[in-house]
Amino acid sequence: MQISLDDVIAFVRIAKLGSFKEAAEELCLTQSALSRRIKKLEDMLGARLLDRTTRSVSLTVIGNDFLPDAERMIGDFEKSVGDILDVIQMRAGLVKVATNMTSADTLMPEIVQRFNAVYPEIRIRMMESSSPKAIDRVLTGEAEFGICQNVLGHPEIAFEPMLEDEFTLVCHRDHPLAERDSIAWQELVDHSFVSMRPTSGTWKILEASLGEKAKLMQGSFEVEHFGALLALLGRNLAVSALPRLAVEKRPDLDLVSVPLRSPPVSRSIGVATVKEKSLSPAAAAMRDITRDVLTNTTLGRAASYLDRPPGPPRAARADVG
Repeated sequence: MQISLDDVIAFVRIAKLGSFKEAAEELCLTQSALSRRIKKLEDMLGARLLDRTTRSVSLTVIGNDFLPDAERMIGDFEKSVGDILDVIQMRAGLVKVATNMTSADTLMPEIVQRFNAVYPEIRIRMMESSSPKAIDRVLTGEAEFGICQNVLGHPEIAFEPMLEDEFTLVCHRDHPLAERDSIAWQELVDHSFVSMRPTSGTWKILEASLGEKAKLMQGSFEVEHFGALLALLGRNLAVSALPRLAVEKRPDLDLVSVPLRSPPVSRSIGVATVKEKSLSPAAAAMRDITRDVLTNTTLGRAASYLDRPPGPPRAARADVG
């Protein structure tokens, strides 16, 4: 036999109303059922809580001491239920999402803006890192889900691909390759090239997709992060092969994206979750918004390449100066 919240509620209502009859009517119980609840509570506590006569009900010394604690128990329970209902009905709460750096800079602003417009009371904790780290955070429960590449192939991770982010040749608009309609990977050997570090997820995708052709990307410069790479391209010091979304990080650098062929290469961006583990209502709502952003927005259409920046054609510029 254990004390239940119903037993405590019965005691508090009798104490407040001073009447078994009125408390029974309020709780929709018979007086005998109410008496059994009080007896059970008193038996479990080992002390009488109420003195009852034919005309009145009063608190014993122990009952008077117990009443504030009983009221606090009921209040804490009601608050806990109210708090969880707020989370379930998305009036409050926290969504924790892990992303790779590219998604954090390009996709997340749109996702967060849409989510916040519908659920302004829900806080968002965004953790930006590499794709392997993002998936690790999902596995450990630090994040409910991740927006990243599917790089680990972990048996406990469910990955829903939502966007194929194609690799394109990226260069400054003044570079000789900027006017090409497309270019083959092997042609890159004739140009200065800036690559990501060999341990990066980007490099591993190129190695897996291109095999020996990946050696063409071991060029003049090697960097740790996309930001440094794009800055070098912005100075027209080299060319590179990058996922389209990475180039969206720096629209100010006058960069041009040219389709790469033989073969085309892409990376899958999507949502990583733990298999058979439910998302909170807020996280599920953000996942649905993520799916819409990655599949239906201009930013998320990986098949379309970067628009070339406005400016006179190369021939006209060559005639000047």
